[in-house]
Amino acid sequence: MQPHRSQFFVFYGNYTNIDEKTKKDMTRFYIANAGGLTASTIAISVYLSGFAIFVGAGDTLSSIVSSMSVYSFLPMFLSPLIFERLTRRRNVISLMQLAGYILLCGLVLIPLFVKGETAGLILLFVTAVGIILYGMVTAGTNVWVMEIVLPQYRGEYFAKREILDKFLTCVVVFVLGFVLDYFHRGYTGFLIIYGVAFLLAMIQYYQLRRITDVEYHLSEEKTKLADLITIPLKNKSFRNLTLYIAIFFFIAWLCYSFRNIYMLRYMEISYLLYSVLFSFRMIVQGVVSPVWGRMGIKKGWYAVFIGCLVCFSLEYISWAFATNKSVWVLFLSHAFSGIANSGLVLATLNLRFNSMPALQKSVYEGFYNMVVGVGCILGPFAGNLLRVNLPVMTGEFFPNSQIQFVFIISFIVNSLLIVYLYLNKSKFGDHVSVL
Repeated sequence: MQPHRSQFFVFYGNYTNIDEKTKKDMTRFYIANAGGLTASTIAISVYLSGFAIFVGAGDTLSSIVSSMSVYSFLPMFLSPLIFERLTRRRNVISLMQLAGYILLCGLVLIPLFVKGETAGLILLFVTAVGIILYGMVTAGTNVWVMEIVLPQYRGEYFAKREILDKFLTCVVVFVLGFVLDYFHRGYTGFLIIYGVAFLLAMIQYYQLRRITDVEYHLSEEKTKLADLITIPLKNKSFRNLTLYIAIFFFIAWLCYSFRNIYMLRYMEISYLLYSVLFSFRMIVQGVVSPVWGRMGIKKGWYAVFIGCLVCFSLEYISWAFATNKSVWVLFLSHAFSGIANSGLVLATLNLRFNSMPALQKSVYEGFYNMVVGVGCILGPFAGNLLRVNLPVMTGEFFPNSQIQFVFIISFIVNSLLIVYLYLNKSKFGDHVSVL
């Protein structure tokens, strides 16, 4: 059943044949995800690198710590060794969530005891353990929510979830940016930031504890370590889908690792403009989500995936022409980024779960996140290798040619991937005939 356009923003006006208990669970997942995503954005994405610098960590440690969020993909690979032995998972997921955020938010206490490189090393260790638990929780909740939400409602449901997530994240990050500036980027500011993150994490914890503890049907044989790789590899459709998505993320991270440094160091934009751009991207991402949701319901998620890749190509090429004299282009690149990312979340989530069998979904989810995580990790290394070997040019259009050329290379390679995926759309059964 396709939702009526005018009712899209009504949470349950378009849902039929859903009992009240399921509706309440879906609402709790809305709130839990919004709280958890905003907390993780605060704790391990936006402010972690600044906190690493504050405690006195060197450039190398600070750069490693600031990219730790990418590594959250990897722990998901091992999560089936736990989850595929449990018919009920709510208690374990909730416990991991609580322990993870105690670590990720409690790290703000480190400078009370030690500073300098030692503080940086402790910060790295605490963050790593916290992210392992965070990755496990993400894998568990992804499977959990897909058991709650019926397939025919997932497009609309997750689009609405994106709106709530991005709106809350945008508002909180924007306000906390002012808080940090008000306290001159001092300890009080960071204490408030991580206190807010922990409060949001507790909202997630409270909601997770109230959601129905779904009973999972386990495979007759216990999941072994080798099964984490061999089982997903035997599923040709899932295997190919995972490979294509991993290649996309590898291409994206060729240039994505340079975005912040390009804006702040090379273009020398202010932190105020930096915050405005972040908020602008979040707003665009939330507003456009319903469009992708309707497209996924009507044309299929493979069509959404390809559409998102087109927007990513436009983002990459726009970055290549952003200079000190064309700062306005940053709004264009952030708009394309918001449009692309809003659909990517919906497309990849629905595509991979639609290609999974009924049993051992956590095995498939773990494999997917491990492969995609490897792509995200290798991308920055390859991008930096490209950068240092590209020619240095001077002039109005390419004042920072090495980084700009990396963006252009990402645009070219991503465009080739789009062509390949379109020509091979018949390999997928997700309404590809409409493309």
